[in-house]
Amino acid sequence: MSQNNSIILKSIETIEMRSHLKSFLVLTIQNFIDLNEPELQSSFFSIGYAKWCVNVLPRNTENDQYISVFLHLSKSKTNVVNAEYSVEVIDSNNQLFHAMNAGLHQYPKQSDWGFKRLLRRDQLNKDLMPNKEFRLHFAIDLFDCNQNNVIENQVINDCHKLINNKVSSDLYSLSTIRSFMRIKAYYLFVRKYLRSHLPMI
Repeated sequence: MSQNNSIILKSIETIEMRSHLKSFLVLTIQNFIDLNEPELQSSFFSIGYAKWCVNVLPRNTENDQYISVFLHLSKSKTNVVNAEYSVEVIDSNNQLFHAMNAGLHQYPKQSDWGFKRLLRRDQLNKDLMPNKEFRLHFAIDLFDCNQNNVIENQVINDCHKLINNKVSSDLYSLSTIRSFMRIKAYYLFVRKYLRSHLPMI
């Protein structure tokens, strides 16, 4: 899907917490009510070690009376990203209206999660679309996104792959058990090294 020039994405702030990153974004869609495209895509933006975009459907494919919004994970250094986000409409007085929370969700690469029925189209008025602009405020929480956790997750994924390749049945041979113990020892060593040599966020 190509990016749409009518969408303007602005990053307000990203706050580094101990356990996660919290980012705030504002998405502005110009001439929203007159657009005929079935789906709009924002420019890509990065939070932590993941790359995202926002997809907006001016008319829901199942019910064209609703507007749909989805947060899409494009790229990541881990197989799965844990994220939670909320979206609100910004009215003409710059007040937040109609908050929706997507809850905590696991995003595999090239997947999205969001709201099929964010808002009814008949709720759109001059207060919600000043100058024909439809504005959305996003608050995105990204978990397991600091450097320690990214590398640690990669080690865990590698260990799981090795274990799955070694253990193909319910019968565990002595060599399989020894292989598993070596993998476990390797993981514990790397985890200890990371926590002692890399700064915690």
